[in-house]
Amino acid sequence: MAGKLFLPSVNLFTNKEGNVTPVFMDENAMHETDPFISGNMTAIFAAHAHSTTKNSVTIRLEKEPKLLGNQLILATKRTTYFDMLMTNRCMDFDFGNGLTLRNLFEKEGKALPFEDSPLANQIGINGMIITNDGWLLLEKRNLKKSTWKGKYAQPISLSMQLNKLGFYAGQKIIEPTAEGSNEVISHLIRHTIRDNYGLLVYDYDELKNKRREKENEALQKNEEMLKPKYVSSAEKYQEDEHYFFDGTIHFLGIARDLLEGGKPNLYYYVILDLGHKKLAEHLRKLKYRYAKPKIDSEVELDKENYCSDTCLPLEKMQSGYIIAKYDDIAFDMNYKLSFCRKSIEKVRPIHRTCLQPLACHKRGCGEALLVTMSYLEEVGGVKTLLEREKKLHPTIVTKDAEKRLEKGE
Repeated sequence: MAGKLFLPSVNLFTNKEGNVTPVFMDENAMHETDPFISGNMTAIFAAHAHSTTKNSVTIRLEKEPKLLGNQLILATKRTTYFDMLMTNRCMDFDFGNGLTLRNLFEKEGKALPFEDSPLANQIGINGMIITNDGWLLLEKRNLKKSTWKGKYAQPISLSMQLNKLGFYAGQKIIEPTAEGSNEVISHLIRHTIRDNYGLLVYDYDELKNKRREKENEALQKNEEMLKPKYVSSAEKYQEDEHYFFDGTIHFLGIARDLLEGGKPNLYYYVILDLGHKKLAEHLRKLKYRYAKPKIDSEVELDKENYCSDTCLPLEKMQSGYIIAKYDDIAFDMNYKLSFCRKSIEKVRPIHRTCLQPLACHKRGCGEALLVTMSYLEEVGGVKTLLEREKKLHPTIVTKDAEKRLEKGE
């Protein structure tokens, strides 16, 4: 039976033409936790007893996004991951007698405007990895995640942790320009793709050295010792051990997650200059990375298991992956994910069986995956994005990839 699938999300902006860039108007000030929430911190945290949690300072959206020309202005401050767990991620926690954060802080069942909301409203980043022949990488999350446990999800899922924004020495805020904002987002997403999937950006060294130059400018002003030019550890390995991708990050839109009290999420996509079979081959070769050595000299003891970008942290190896053809992916009213068996590539890191009969999975995917897919559909689908990418970067979508797209392979 055909019908509409309603998502618990409100779209604030869709980048249909691909010409709008988010720009952060950032302030180095901490959001104050509501007294009721901080006073019940121990009780609320019990809801996350079976999740792996680690606190960090993150970026919070302060006001409603504002479109000015081809820039989407985002006013931001600081919050913490724990504050987000205690607020946005515990909206329906029962304090007794039916009292919840949702009926305490939402009016008539509607999320408050960002300016009035006492919730952490940490900005999330969700995104899709697309092959140059129109296939998508999907992750089946392990059971220790704080959301979407055991469900299929988009491969890019992270928060804007302050210590991972790539700030140079002395930098306190995100630079309020399109270039400065793009640098921060690109830094986050590129590192995620490298650390989680062993894929290296072509101009990784160049990007690191641009930030090193800014860092040295700040050090020079303080008459401190300058840092040397950055040299990637990837130079120690044969090129055929690595898969590289174009580093352009494309903005899809911004939405509020109603299940999490209107928490804001930015949506992006990256197109690899790899076909789906090459990507599957690469992922199957991934190995478990041992604990990082305490001193650099120990790296030489075991290059294969310490440094190689074909090694991943155990947490990522405990997740499962499939690569599915975009045109053959479907969802039903129960959030069940389905597609033709011939339209998937199975990937099984370590010895886990990551692909189970999908027809048995009710609510088999997380809501953020559905929202990401809705954005892809809203901008015209993967084929439209590949055509747009070909104009920007002709070498990404190869003739071979075009033939596979035309044949529907």
